[in-house]
Amino acid sequence: MKKLYLEPIGGLGNRMRSIASCLWAAEVTNSKLIIVWNQNSEFNSRIENHFLESDKFEIVSYKSKYKYLKNNIQKNLIKKAVIFLINKTLGFDFFMTDPHFKNQEQKILDLIRRNKKVYFKTYEEFGESFLHYSIFEPNFKLSFKINNFIGQHFNKNVIGIHIRRTDNEMSIINSPLESFIELLDQEKRNNPQVRFFLATDDKLVENKLIEKYGSSMIVRQKVLSRETVQGIEDAIIDLWCLSKTELIYGSYWSTFSIAATRIGNPKLIVVKR
Repeated sequence: MKKLYLEPIGGLGNRMRSIASCLWAAEVTNSKLIIVWNQNSEFNSRIENHFLESDKFEIVSYKSKYKYLKNNIQKNLIKKAVIFLINKTLGFDFFMTDPHFKNQEQKILDLIRRNKKVYFKTYEEFGESFLHYSIFEPNFKLSFKINNFIGQHFNKNVIGIHIRRTDNEMSIINSPLESFIELLDQEKRNNPQVRFFLATDDKLVENKLIEKYGSSMIVRQKVLSRETVQGIEDAIIDLWCLSKTELIYGSYWSTFSIAATRIGNPKLIVVKR
């Protein structure tokens, strides 16, 4: 059987979407999907620590030799030949990384079909990935916390709010806090009983919105750092809680907002200035 190796990169949302995408590609090409899990500062924990085991793919640890893999897509023929030999020595017929995935579904499928062992390193989403988010099931401990929180705080009047900050300059520039506040004020005028579930990675934003909206703002106490197991667990809980709302006001250039719509089926409105 052909083998498709995927090293998902980035944070929670990015890794989920690349796994779902490669699962689609593996099923279409009748290949075995092997997840190469690189634990680093963006996601400093094992995937098995947080999600139930799936028979749709195998998980292996990242090996230091993988850092020597080079992109097989090259214009220079000599460089292309040298890289081919390097990658073959490392055990792979083809290696591809960003930015060569977006809108390249047919090329991706052809590469997998032509080679026995392909290695992809990406955070991109492609193909019919949205069909495969059901493979992500939080473990029993996290599921209990998610369901317990929703049971205590959610009703039909809850709207999800995701405000991405920290290192995401595109979100900060294009989805300023003032634009969110305008929308939330409008929602309060339309329905005084409305409540907001807030997921954010910025404590200052959280404090400002709690001060302004008081008990109408639902916020979980959490660790924000993705370099801790607790921080990752809190991000997963926030993501699944967002997915249980019917409407999300989300941030521009954030896969976290999009992932929530893939898990559940809320309407997503990307907030832009």
